[in-house]
Amino acid sequence: MHAQSMDLCRLVRSTVHGQWQHHFYAASSVVSGIMVAAMDGDTTAVRKGLAALPPDQIARWRQTALSQAVLGMHPSTVRDLIAEGADPNGRAWIPPYDARIYRQVMKDPRLGA
Repeated sequence: MHAQSMDLCRLVRSTVHGQWQHHFYAASSVVSGIMVAAMDGDTTAVRKGLAALPPDQIARWRQTALSQAVLGMHPSTVRDLIAEGADPNGRAWIPPYDARIYRQVMKDPRLGA
């Protein structure tokens, strides 16, 4: 892979990790924690977080955790999530930004607003 591509991948990974870590997405703090753990390769924390969710939400967030583990480059977490039911050919759902955060960003003078 070209050096510039690798730098871009690192930047995207770091940015997305920070957005989950600081709860920028319209998702619960439990979900944000699951995604941070997936990006960090902490399969035990991912499992614990998924178990804390309502049963009807587990499959959707497991699928999203799979995509975040891929982005975090943690093949063992990816394998475990697939073994537990995540579909490697399925789609992940990344929630929109939290409305409060979105409004704050739109008011940022650095963005010309």
